[in-house]
Amino acid sequence: DMAGERGDWTDATFWVDKCCIPQNDELTGTCVSMIEAFLNRCDGMVVLLSWHYFERLWCVYEWAAFLACHGPLAIEICVDVFLNTRTMPLYLDAIERFSVENCACTCESDRAVLAAKIKQYYVSTDAFEELVVSTAIALLARSLARRAGRSVEHYAESFLPWVQLAAQLHQPELSAALATAEPVE
Repeated sequence: DMAGERGDWTDATFWVDKCCIPQNDELTGTCVSMIEAFLNRCDGMVVLLSWHYFERLWCVYEWAAFLACHGPLAIEICVDVFLNTRTMPLYLDAIERFSVENCACTCESDRAVLAAKIKQYYVSTDAFEELVVSTAIALLARSLARRAGRSVEHYAESFLPWVQLAAQLHQPELSAALATAEPVE
């Protein structure tokens, strides 16, 4: 009995924003105004991370809002199936080019809502963008550390690009911290 082995599943709650926030309903605005409270109540966040994630303003806002009240270890990135040698440049490029201005919104009126939230909860758009970029680099590097530990080639191919991107994006402390990691045995 899986539930017995892992605990009482009646205590497990899953909140899937697309499903749990009514879309185009009179409650949508109320729920959107409470997104930070919803995220604060979560114990963890699972992100199915393709390179397109950083092109969607709602996605990156929820990422940052979750990190504003939780540590980065509470985010689990599911990227292994998406990230390989062919797609690595797409991820690197998406993070390097990330900006609020370049992000898309399915409903363009959401842009004003999110701009107001960024202004309310973050020091500036620049600070918001720096939070998203630095945590994306750090969490992707953490996620790829196991792969990088397989060999010197895997380290150079899957981990080192994140160290270099942090340096290139003027994040010397992050780059230095990542460079101290020794996933290759």
